[in-house]
Amino acid sequence: MGVAFPMEIKVSFIRNEQGEVTGIKWRESNSNAKGLTSVYLDGTLTGKKIDAYTEEEFSIQNEDGTLRGTLTIPAGKGPHPAIVLIHGSGPARRPGGFWFPFFARRGIAMLVFDKRGAGESTGDWTKSTYQDLAGDALAAVQLLKKHKRIDPKQIGLWGNSEGGWVAPLAASRSSDVAFLIVRSGSALPVWQTVLHEAEGQLRDGNNLSEDEISAAIALKQTVERIALEKKNWDEAWQEIGAAYQKARDERWVNYVAVTRKDHWFWQWWRLRGGYDPAPALEKIRCPVLVLLGEVDWSIPSKESAAAFERAFKKSGNTDYTIRVLSKANHGLLEGETGFASESPRLKMYVSGYMDGMANWLLKRVHVRN
Repeated sequence: MGVAFPMEIKVSFIRNEQGEVTGIKWRESNSNAKGLTSVYLDGTLTGKKIDAYTEEEFSIQNEDGTLRGTLTIPAGKGPHPAIVLIHGSGPARRPGGFWFPFFARRGIAMLVFDKRGAGESTGDWTKSTYQDLAGDALAAVQLLKKHKRIDPKQIGLWGNSEGGWVAPLAASRSSDVAFLIVRSGSALPVWQTVLHEAEGQLRDGNNLSEDEISAAIALKQTVERIALEKKNWDEAWQEIGAAYQKARDERWVNYVAVTRKDHWFWQWWRLRGGYDPAPALEKIRCPVLVLLGEVDWSIPSKESAAAFERAFKKSGNTDYTIRVLSKANHGLLEGETGFASESPRLKMYVSGYMDGMANWLLKRVHVRN
């Protein structure tokens, strides 16, 4: 009985002057054998690299300046569904890595922009409210609606971490948002979520007693309440300073104290710390997927899942899915404790995250190749 296929294949890549792969050469070891590939001259086949997606740079004008970003569009003709990524906390920039091809290979475009004051975008994220950032997200949706290769009726938002407050707020303000994905986002007020995060930081290898942790959380709650309730910042700072002074000899004080009056945290906190997402969540009627981590110390996942459920029932939303993923930390990586110190050792996302998100989404959008 003869061998139907060659047992050895030689493959080499074709590169341009910049060293980028532009194609491939494929040669079977017995390519001169009768009936195989002898019809291709010396038996070598060549193939041109086909990009799974193209990228376009864009700018969005808002009241405070210009947002710069990247739109990734699948190779198919389209028009394509699209996702606008809403960042988490801090001066977040456009991410790279696998998210662009992850969605593009499923026929879904992705638009990502640098947050205000980060990367190539102007403005200042520390001086922005969630309403401001939600406006940026909706400006991105409006840009996509005008793009000839994007389906204007299939544009959704994907909010990560702090973006889990921004994206639902944007969705509550516009019927142009076709779907919403919340990844590791909280359905609880900002102040309550921040206290949960602080407790995780205190428990992470600091060898503090339960009484010490309780005292530290109580101090943090006190000073942050003062910062929210006192309109005059000078007066508020006097009270905050007095509270810090009383705890100055405690070994845990540096874990919860922000002792610079001009630290960016205080401005950010006074703008956002009192935000309650419930009113916005109760207005959302588009399909929603919420993915939470069981051991997340940045988000109180169990309480948030219940709060999401209450809000969507109150809204009358009939298409929502809430999943608390087993052993998942804030980044939805598989771990045990959820503490930040554990993160460098973690190697993979938990089961049900990436595949679950893709399957959920593809049941709710129409992909045209």
